[in-house]
Amino acid sequence: MRTAATTVRNRDRAPVTRDLIFRRALDIIDTEGLEALTMRRLAADLGVEAASLYHHVPSKQALLDGAVSVMRESMVFGDPLPNDWREIMAMVFLRYLDVLTAHPHMLPLATRRVDSDHVDGLAYLVTLGIAEADAVALWQSLLAFVVGFAGLATSTTRADTGRTGGLSEANANAITFPIRFLLERANAQGRDFSAVTADVGRTKDRGVREGTNDVVDGTP
Repeated sequence: MRTAATTVRNRDRAPVTRDLIFRRALDIIDTEGLEALTMRRLAADLGVEAASLYHHVPSKQALLDGAVSVMRESMVFGDPLPNDWREIMAMVFLRYLDVLTAHPHMLPLATRRVDSDHVDGLAYLVTLGIAEADAVALWQSLLAFVVGFAGLATSTTRADTGRTGGLSEANANAITFPIRFLLERANAQGRDFSAVTADVGRTKDRGVREGTNDVVDGTP
C-alpha cells in the first residue's frame, strides 16, 4: 500500500540511472566486499525493486563491468603525455596501482576488460613497432606485477594501520623502481621481452617480495 510518506520518499529520491547503479555497486563492493554485491542488495540500497534494475543493467556481469568502469575513471591522463614510451607505461601502471589500492575488494576484477576503457595498451605497444607477442608479454608482465603488488600492499596496509585501502608512501616507493627497471631492461634488450616475462613469472610463482629481489638482482 502506497502511503504519503512513501510518496514523499520516492519523490525525493534521485532518479535511478545506469551511472548511479554502477556507482552504488562500487560503493557496496568497497564497503562490504565483492561477494556482498547482489541485485537484491543493490536494489535495497537504491530503494527500488530488484526487477527494476534489469531495465538498466541486463545482467550481473554487466553490473560488474560498470563497477570496473567507475573504478577506472581516474585512468585518464592530460596532455602533454611524456614522449618516451617507457615513461608512459610507468605512468599508466603506477596510476593503476593507486586505483587498485584505493579499491582493494576490486582486485579480483583488476584484469577485466570493459568497453569503456579509453585506450588499448596492447595496441599502443604494437604501434611502436613491437611484435604482438612481445607486446602481450610485456603488458601481461607489468599487469601481473602491479596486481600482485597491490594485493600485498593492501594486505600489509590493513594489517599495519587498519585502513581498508590506499597505497602507503613506503609501498609506493617500493614499486616504482621495479616497474621502471622492467621497462628499462626491456628497452635495453632491444624489445626482447622473454627475460622480462620470466622475471615477473617468478614474482607470480614465488611472491612479490622474492620476485622483486630477482628483478633488482638480476638473479634466477
